[in-house]
Amino acid sequence: MAYPATRNLQLATRTLVLMQKYILSLDQGTTSSRSILFDAHGQIVAVAQQEFKQLFPQPGWVEHDPMEIWESQLNTLKEVLDKATIKP
Repeated sequence: MAYPATRNLQLATRTLVLMQKYILSLDQGTTSSRSILFDAHGQIVAVAQQEFKQLFPQPGWVEHDPMEIWESQLNTLKEVLDKATIKP
């Protein structure tokens, strides 16, 4: 799903179903990435969050490194799977 540039990196949640037993939600915020793993009953199994750099090239502007965002999402995904001892 594409987001307009004016909503640069606002909350965007994508949900994946893992092994039909869990739901993994990836939350991309303006200052951090988060993954939450839910069980089949909607209970939280594990949560992970990682902040990333905010770059301020001039007053009133903020930029982000897209690779750092991608890596932070992967890191949080791996962390929740490790916490829940789930193999992808």
